[in-house]
Amino acid sequence: SRKETRTLFRWLPWLCAYSGMRVSEAGALYKEDFFKVGDRWFWKVTTAGGRKLKNASSERRIPVHPALVSEGLIDFIGKAPAGRLFKGETKDEVNVQPRMSGWIRNLIPMEEHPELSPNHGWRHLFEDLCRRDRVSEEARAYMTGRVFGNSQELYGRSEVMLAGLADAMDQIRPIEINQKK
Repeated sequence: SRKETRTLFRWLPWLCAYSGMRVSEAGALYKEDFFKVGDRWFWKVTTAGGRKLKNASSERRIPVHPALVSEGLIDFIGKAPAGRLFKGETKDEVNVQPRMSGWIRNLIPMEEHPELSPNHGWRHLFEDLCRRDRVSEEARAYMTGRVFGNSQELYGRSEVMLAGLADAMDQIRPIEINQKK
Protein backbone atom coordinates (compact mmCIF):
# COMPACT_ATOMS: atom_id res chain seq x y z
CA SER A 1 0.00 0.00 0.00
CA ARG A 2 2.98 2.34 0.40
CA LYS A 3 3.29 2.49 -3.38
CA GLU A 4 -0.39 3.31 -3.93
CA THR A 5 -1.48 6.74 -5.09
CA ARG A 6 -5.21 6.05 -4.60
CA THR A 7 -6.06 7.00 -1.02
CA LEU A 8 -8.37 4.02 -0.50
CA PHE A 9 -5.62 1.48 -1.17
CA ARG A 10 -2.92 3.61 0.45
CA TRP A 11 -4.62 4.09 3.82
CA LEU A 12 -7.35 1.50 4.47
CA PRO A 13 -4.94 -1.41 4.98
CA TRP A 14 -2.98 0.63 7.53
CA LEU A 15 -6.08 1.86 9.38
CA CYS A 16 -7.52 -1.64 9.58
CA ALA A 17 -4.25 -3.33 10.54
CA TYR A 18 -3.67 -0.94 13.43
CA SER A 19 -7.23 -0.84 14.76
CA GLY A 20 -9.11 -4.02 13.89
CA MET A 21 -11.77 -1.89 12.19
CA ARG A 22 -14.07 -3.46 9.67
CA VAL A 23 -13.22 -2.35 6.13
CA SER A 24 -16.65 -0.74 5.77
CA GLU A 25 -16.08 1.27 8.97
CA ALA A 26 -12.70 2.52 7.78
CA GLY A 27 -14.08 3.33 4.35
CA ALA A 28 -16.75 5.55 5.91
CA LEU A 29 -14.31 7.76 7.84
CA TYR A 30 -14.50 11.53 7.52
CA LYS A 31 -11.71 14.02 8.06
CA GLU A 32 -13.78 15.37 10.94
CA ASP A 33 -13.66 11.99 12.71
CA PHE A 34 -10.00 12.63 13.59
CA PHE A 35 -9.34 14.66 16.72
CA LYS A 36 -6.58 15.42 19.15
CA VAL A 37 -6.58 15.13 22.95
CA GLY A 38 -3.42 16.64 24.38
CA ASP A 39 -0.62 15.52 22.09
CA ARG A 40 -2.41 12.35 20.96
CA TRP A 41 -4.51 11.73 17.84
CA PHE A 42 -7.66 9.58 17.81
CA TRP A 43 -10.50 8.88 15.42
CA LYS A 44 -14.17 8.17 15.95
CA VAL A 45 -16.05 5.22 14.55
CA THR A 46 -19.56 6.60 14.60
CA THR A 47 -23.06 6.47 13.19
CA ALA A 48 -23.06 10.25 12.70
CA GLY A 49 -24.07 11.30 9.21
CA GLY A 50 -26.21 8.21 8.65
CA ARG A 51 -23.31 5.76 8.78
CA LYS A 52 -24.11 2.21 9.79
CA LEU A 53 -22.25 0.03 12.30
CA LYS A 54 -22.67 -3.62 13.19
CA ASN A 55 -24.05 -2.89 16.68
CA ALA A 56 -24.40 -0.13 19.31
CA SER A 57 -21.07 -0.91 20.96
CA SER A 58 -19.28 -0.56 17.62
CA GLU A 59 -19.28 3.20 18.18
CA ARG A 60 -15.87 3.95 19.64
CA ARG A 61 -12.73 6.10 19.60
CA ILE A 62 -9.44 4.62 18.52
CA PRO A 63 -5.94 5.97 19.25
CA VAL A 64 -3.75 6.54 16.21
CA HIS A 65 -0.85 4.08 16.49
CA PRO A 66 2.59 5.77 16.31
CA ALA A 67 3.38 3.68 13.20
CA LEU A 68 0.47 5.40 11.40
CA VAL A 69 1.87 8.79 12.36
CA SER A 70 5.28 7.71 11.00
CA GLU A 71 3.59 6.44 7.85
CA GLY A 72 2.15 9.93 7.24
CA LEU A 73 -1.51 9.45 8.18
CA ILE A 74 -1.81 12.72 10.12
CA ASP A 75 -0.26 14.64 7.21
CA PHE A 76 -2.77 12.98 4.84
CA ILE A 77 -5.67 13.89 7.16
CA GLY A 78 -4.43 17.47 7.48
CA LYS A 79 -4.32 17.94 3.70
CA ALA A 80 -7.60 16.15 2.97
CA PRO A 81 -10.68 18.24 2.17
CA ALA A 82 -13.56 18.20 4.64
CA GLY A 83 -15.88 15.21 4.41
CA ARG A 84 -15.48 11.58 3.51
CA LEU A 85 -11.86 10.53 3.11
CA PHE A 86 -12.39 7.57 0.78
CA LYS A 87 -15.10 8.53 -1.65
CA GLY A 88 -15.88 7.36 -5.11
CA GLU A 89 -17.82 8.83 -7.99
CA THR A 90 -20.28 5.95 -8.35
CA LYS A 91 -22.17 3.76 -5.88
CA ASP A 92 -19.82 0.87 -6.71
CA GLU A 93 -16.80 3.06 -5.98
CA VAL A 94 -18.27 4.21 -2.66
CA ASN A 95 -18.74 0.58 -1.51
CA VAL A 96 -15.19 -0.09 -0.36
CA GLN A 97 -15.50 -3.78 0.56
CA PRO A 98 -15.50 -5.25 -2.95
CA ARG A 99 -12.90 -2.72 -4.10
CA MET A 100 -10.52 -3.69 -1.29
CA SER A 101 -11.12 -7.40 -1.74
CA GLY A 102 -10.46 -7.15 -5.48
CA TRP A 103 -7.31 -5.11 -4.88
CA ILE A 104 -5.94 -7.71 -2.45
CA ARG A 105 -6.90 -10.62 -4.71
CA ASN A 106 -5.05 -8.89 -7.54
CA LEU A 107 -1.93 -8.83 -5.35
CA ILE A 108 -2.45 -12.29 -3.80
CA PRO A 109 -4.39 -14.56 -6.17
CA MET A 110 -6.97 -17.00 -4.77
CA GLU A 111 -4.99 -20.01 -6.00
CA GLU A 112 -1.98 -18.92 -3.92
CA HIS A 113 -3.94 -18.37 -0.70
CA PRO A 114 -7.54 -19.65 -0.88
CA GLU A 115 -7.88 -19.34 2.91
CA LEU A 116 -7.28 -15.58 2.77
CA SER A 117 -10.22 -13.42 3.80
CA PRO A 118 -9.08 -10.08 2.35
CA ASN A 119 -11.47 -7.76 4.14
CA HIS A 120 -11.52 -9.53 7.48
CA GLY A 121 -7.85 -10.47 7.70
CA TRP A 122 -6.79 -7.11 9.11
CA ARG A 123 -9.21 -7.56 12.01
CA HIS A 124 -7.59 -10.90 12.78
CA LEU A 125 -4.12 -9.39 12.41
CA PHE A 126 -4.93 -6.65 14.94
CA GLU A 127 -6.29 -9.23 17.40
CA ASP A 128 -3.07 -11.25 16.98
CA LEU A 129 -0.90 -8.16 17.51
CA CYS A 130 -2.85 -7.37 20.69
CA ARG A 131 -2.36 -10.93 21.97
CA ARG A 132 1.33 -10.91 21.06
CA ASP A 133 1.92 -7.65 22.90
CA ARG A 134 -0.39 -8.42 25.82
CA VAL A 135 -3.00 -5.71 25.29
CA SER A 136 -5.84 -6.28 27.75
CA GLU A 137 -8.88 -8.09 26.41
CA GLU A 138 -11.06 -5.19 27.52
CA ALA A 139 -9.05 -2.62 25.51
CA ARG A 140 -8.89 -4.96 22.52
CA ALA A 141 -12.66 -5.57 22.56
CA TYR A 142 -13.37 -1.86 22.81
CA MET A 143 -11.01 -0.88 19.98
CA THR A 144 -12.41 -3.55 17.66
CA GLY A 145 -16.03 -2.89 18.61
CA ARG A 146 -16.67 -6.42 19.84
CA VAL A 147 -19.40 -7.26 22.33
CA PHE A 148 -19.74 -10.14 24.73
CA GLY A 149 -23.15 -9.22 26.15
CA ASN A 150 -21.92 -7.60 29.38
CA SER A 151 -23.82 -4.54 30.59
CA GLN A 152 -20.58 -2.72 31.46
CA GLU A 153 -19.58 -2.67 27.79
CA LEU A 154 -21.55 0.54 27.34
CA TYR A 155 -20.08 2.20 30.46
CA GLY A 156 -16.96 4.33 30.68
CA ARG A 157 -16.90 5.92 27.25
CA SER A 158 -15.84 9.40 28.36
CA GLU A 159 -12.60 11.17 27.46
CA VAL A 160 -11.12 9.94 30.73
CA MET A 161 -10.47 6.54 29.18
CA LEU A 162 -8.63 7.83 26.10
CA ALA A 163 -5.23 8.06 27.79
CA GLY A 164 -5.52 4.41 28.88
CA LEU A 165 -6.52 3.37 25.36
CA ALA A 166 -3.52 5.24 23.97
CA ASP A 167 -1.27 3.38 26.43
CA ALA A 168 -2.80 0.08 25.31
CA MET A 169 -2.27 0.98 21.63
CA ASP A 170 1.35 1.89 22.36
CA GLN A 171 1.97 -1.63 23.67
CA ILE A 172 1.58 -2.90 20.11
CA ARG A 173 4.96 -3.10 18.43
CA PRO A 174 4.98 -1.89 14.82
CA ILE A 175 4.36 -4.51 12.17
CA GLU A 176 7.55 -5.69 10.52
CA ILE A 177 7.18 -5.41 6.78
CA ASN A 178 9.36 -7.40 4.42
CA GLN A 179 9.25 -5.50 1.18
CA LYS A 180 9.66 -7.31 -2.10
CA LYS A 181 12.02 -5.61 -4.49
